[in-house]
Amino acid sequence: MSSLIQSSVGSNAVNFPADALVIQELLNMIAPSMGGPAPALEIDGIVGPETIAAISQFQTRQLGFSDGRVDPNGQTLQKLNMLSSISPPASLPTPVQQAENDKPQSALWLSAGLVAFQNAYWWSQNGPPAIGTPYWSLVNLALATHFKFLEVSTPGDNLARMYDNACKVTGVLARSYLVFQNSDPAQAAADRALDKWGNPYPAYTFYQRKICFSNTFLNIHGPLCRAAMVLHEPFHYVDIEATSANEVYEHSPEYDYAMTPYQALHNPSSYVSFCQHVYYWQDRRYGAANINQ
Repeated sequence: MSSLIQSSVGSNAVNFPADALVIQELLNMIAPSMGGPAPALEIDGIVGPETIAAISQFQTRQLGFSDGRVDPNGQTLQKLNMLSSISPPASLPTPVQQAENDKPQSALWLSAGLVAFQNAYWWSQNGPPAIGTPYWSLVNLALATHFKFLEVSTPGDNLARMYDNACKVTGVLARSYLVFQNSDPAQAAADRALDKWGNPYPAYTFYQRKICFSNTFLNIHGPLCRAAMVLHEPFHYVDIEATSANEVYEHSPEYDYAMTPYQALHNPSSYVSFCQHVYYWQDRRYGAANINQ
């Protein structure tokens, strides 16, 4: 399946992080002998000199020109998609290595969420801006959508808990080398982490013990979906009440119409979707329903 981007990436481009991640992954799938980067790019969603140089190198080798830019419907993206489908990377990462590669995008979303939680708590204690700003409106809409704040009687208490959970997740991502673990089929079976077809869950968590990633995570999910999982699982890790009873799938009707504020407070999908909402200024909900994104 061909990879798509919404806007341009590279020199003098829009450079949305989500689009940059797609291009970095595509470039890393091209063998150096065919114009791919050596060493491989860090997949971080940041368009710096290395990414622009890699685009230019690929264009020079494959297209006979070099402007260091990939456009949504341009020759460079078409060529990247064609060659990446026949040029697998020299070695595949382990599930944990892939999770670490996807973590920078998770951290960007989380940073946006932390700022929004902090501002919302301040507003709850001191009152909103005298003239509602677009950002104030965005945060309030995201809180109503993902945490059911129109039904919350003590918003300050909830916001304090949300901010605390998000801070704890920041710490988990910072020490992921101690928390993230690979899970093979035998381990997933021992952990009772198999779906109804006997396949390991892409990712699963034991509270305050470990976060596991399996080959299912590695093989079938796109970069934004994986990044959503990398952010989702630490909320299970830090919150003992983030149980199956409180987990409501973000693409289910229950999420929009039946989820309670208490469930939302302990629902990892609410945190991930909220962070994405305030990061993109849109309700996007990258997750298991968007496995190719």
